[in-house]
Amino acid sequence: MNFSSNMAEIYKVTFYGDQIGVTVTKDATVVNEWILQTMHIHGGGLVGLDIEWLPCFNPEENHPVALLQLCVERRCLLFQLLHKDAIPVFFVNFLRDPNFKFVGVGVKGDAEKLLRDHRLFVVNTLDLNGLALSVYGEEVYGEDGIEENGERGAWESDGEAIECNTE
Repeated sequence: MNFSSNMAEIYKVTFYGDQIGVTVTKDATVVNEWILQTMHIHGGGLVGLDIEWLPCFNPEENHPVALLQLCVERRCLLFQLLHKDAIPVFFVNFLRDPNFKFVGVGVKGDAEKLLRDHRLFVVNTLDLNGLALSVYGEEVYGEDGIEENGERGAWESDGEAIECNTE
């Protein structure tokens, strides 16, 4: 079942037999509601965090975070930061709540970019880069895939590597 309004799109996605509720929005009210429900249901725990931004086509470019992805168990939020109407207060408090641990591959770098680009401070992070490399190894990430510190920002375009300015 999918739902769409001018404030949000809500999807039910089946992933390995599990139903995941995905909310896509740029609206601060919707984000606040998602955060309040998440805090009420879970009260704490692990939160998957990832970010996306526009591609860089030269080294001087520095695009701000466009999309923030959060996932708590079977609930996910895709917050369109580039199109947001405001930064919700409950959202800011959620990112600073020590009862939640924000996890992901490269999450420390993601948190730094969120702070630089949107003044969003993520308090409690756990980078899964080392775990991912130990489990999946170079056959998934390659030698130059994800650096030891979890920094991202390099990819290939027409066979040529491009480094983005992530500062």
